Parts: sequence; C-alpha cells; structure tokens
Amino acid sequence: MLRWGTALTQYEAFAAPIRLTTLVEGHLTENHCRVMAGFWKDGVSKEMKSVKYLKQSHYETKPWKNEQGITTDIYLEPSGAGHDDFEFRISLAEIDKSSVFSSFPGIDRCITLIEGEGLQLEFGEDSVYLSVNESYRFDSELCPVGVPMKGAVRVMNVMVGRQSGEINDCRIVSALEEPHLTPGRVFFCVLAGVWDVKIEGDHRTLQMFESVIADNIGSIACHPRFKGVAIYVNISFV
Repeated sequence: MLRWGTALTQYEAFAAPIRLTTLVEGHLTENHCRVMAGFWKDGVSKEMKSVKYLKQSHYETKPWKNEQGITTDIYLEPSGAGHDDFEFRISLAEIDKSSVFSSFPGIDRCITLIEGEGLQLEFGEDSVYLSVNESYRFDSELCPVGVPMKGAVRVMNVMVGRQSGEINDCRIVSALEEPHLTPGRVFFCVLAGVWDVKIEGDHRTLQMFESVIADNIGSIACHPRFKGVAIYVNISFV
C-alpha cells in the first residue's frame, strides 16, 4: 500500500503514518485534489482566528448515514449541517461487527484506531490493516467494509470537504509542542489522562474526550499531568 508522503514521517511516540488512497480502475492509488475556496458554506472566513473548547456532554450520538452502526458527532461545520451537507466533521464510532462504511462524495476521511486489537478495511480486492493508534486516509466516497479483529474497536474519524481543506497531519501523541503553526485548523482531543493545554498564552485543562478546535493560531502546547494519550490533527484551508 502507498504511504502518504514523506513530510509526515517524523512523528512523536505512538504515532503512525497517514496513507491516502482512492480507487482507480479497481485499484488503490494516491490522490491529490485541491479546489480553491476562501469561506465555509456559512460564509465564515477561513482567515479568522478562533478557539472552541468542546465538552463530551455536547457531543451527539446518532445512527450512521447508512444505519449500519452508531456514531458520536464531536463537531460538524457549517453550523446546522447534517451528514449529507457538512464540510468538516469529527466523530467517534464503535465497530463491533463487519460493517460497510457510509459514502461521502467529495470528502477525505482520516480514520484512527483508538481502541481495540485491530481493524481491517476491505476495499474490494484491496485491504488495509490498522493497528491501535494508526491512522489511514482515503476518499470517503469509497465504502470499505470495516472488520474488527478480536472484538469491538473504536475509531475517530476526521472528514474534510476537498473544496474547504486538506488533512496534513493526524497522529496519536503522548505530548505536543507546535510553536510555529502555519494558518489552518488544529484539532486536539484527549483520549486518556488529564491534559494541560496552552494556546497562545491561554491555559486550559482537558479531561478524557474533551477537545479543542482552533483556527489560525500561532502555537499550541499540550502535556498530560501524569501519563496520557491524545490525538492531534492539522488541516490546511484551500
């Protein structure tokens, strides 16, 4: 299988490389697609700086788009969007049996296995195996079959419309220091432990499954108070 670039290979502890694929003539291959756009669908400029802290009590659990499973939406954009018209979505899902993924044309998905023994993604004749803490990126118009190995697994999905942005980085971290961020979007979510988060001088404490979405910030630093695991995502606007 093709791996996503060389710029994303220097990861922290627990990290795994992203791989980007799409289906061409029955085989998986790399895909690079950019469409220029300066605003989200609700008219909010992508150049604005913003920081949003999200609590688990505000997340919404609902069926998958194809009703083959249950998902918990952490964040959807634009405001009021559903599973048919979002440009940016972050969600958690538990997969306890072989299930066909929903199709989202025009959307790139990065899936990360955060709990469980392993997950097989079957794309027809091709397949991809994910170990815990490994991420994989693919064209979400595809509908792979997700096969959990040795019991139920939990995954985190980051989905971005190609007209709005591109996923540059998605990794599991045990600590995070990004002092010189370029304009774009950052997502950080605690998976275990209690974390101190500093964004441009503002300090917050995040508990398990609490998260932050920040646009166009200059720096972020996140450290667990003892031991912890979190997921970090970086997205560039296009």
